[in-house]
Amino acid sequence: MKGTHYIKCTITIVAILFSAACAETSPNQAPAPHASDLIPVSNGKADGAVFNKDDLISDALFINGSYLEPSHVQSFLEDTPYGTRSYLADVRFNGKTAAEIIVDTGLEYGINPLVLMVKLQVEYSLVYEESPSNFALGHAMGCGCYDNSPHCSYGPSGFAAQLACGAHALRKHYDAAELGEETVSGWSVDKDKKTLDDEWVIPRNAATASLYTYTPWVLKNRGGNWLFWNVLQRFAYHMGANQPNWGWIGSTCEESPTCSYDEGMCLETSNHGGVCSMPCELYCPDSDLPFMSVTFCAAYPTDDDELSGQCLARCDESLFPENDGCATSFKCVEARRFGDEDVVKEVCWPENVDLPEESDES
Repeated sequence: MKGTHYIKCTITIVAILFSAACAETSPNQAPAPHASDLIPVSNGKADGAVFNKDDLISDALFINGSYLEPSHVQSFLEDTPYGTRSYLADVRFNGKTAAEIIVDTGLEYGINPLVLMVKLQVEYSLVYEESPSNFALGHAMGCGCYDNSPHCSYGPSGFAAQLACGAHALRKHYDAAELGEETVSGWSVDKDKKTLDDEWVIPRNAATASLYTYTPWVLKNRGGNWLFWNVLQRFAYHMGANQPNWGWIGSTCEESPTCSYDEGMCLETSNHGGVCSMPCELYCPDSDLPFMSVTFCAAYPTDDDELSGQCLARCDESLFPENDGCATSFKCVEARRFGDEDVVKEVCWPENVDLPEESDES
């Protein structure tokens, strides 16, 4: 696996699809990751981003296959976090752009295209590379690479085939763990297991169990799943700088899968869409990804003129300096906390939704 190690995969062919049970070789048997990927990332928040080996990424974000459109991926590849234009921005495979293949694969297998881009980088630096080798392109996800073998002869060859192989494996591992079962190599939710670098890990969700099945290393500050997490933070920072709150509480949406967090819902605010939210009582979660708003559990009107708790974004002029701290189509108002009306905070309220009588616009 590019970055520190190759993946070892046991492949079963079923109707041309590959099911990978992955493990890796020792770190000194593969090319080193891009140097900047080994620099711990700061997400720009006061409390910083903290690596948790037991919780690498939320389930909702991991399996959101519709998180990005081809245009988003294409723009990312044209202007990468490395200050380069990726080779993948200009190449076509059987008439399709790399961005189209990445997004189509994510949709087919229910794996976030951002996750696939991170894997492409940690395997063979394909997001960074301006002139990758044919071998790197042909084995882009490291899917089918046995220990001590530089040939990856047990997996499919080709960019699209490798993406499909890797995405299928990640989804298969996720599905097993999500059902409370063990993955093919024995990883499961809330069960401790030792990685190949002798670290005990207790996956707190199915996404984390899937990632350790694919790459059973922690390797903090050196590679493994720390590298996946660190690159994910870096990519999310680069993407969020141009579009704050992407897929998070407070962003606009047309359907619930757009909202990439546990219990995410698209709260309808008009006939043309809504706002990403979730039901709440007193409190809402906050994201440790960069360029995401702090949240607030606001007393929100229902269709029958009652109040319910709905999570909304707090006003933040560092994210949205042009509109009093809110995205377009929202206004910064004072809202009361659902369940504790004595607590009042400024939140981004949908412009076309009336405020309840007990909340006053700031």
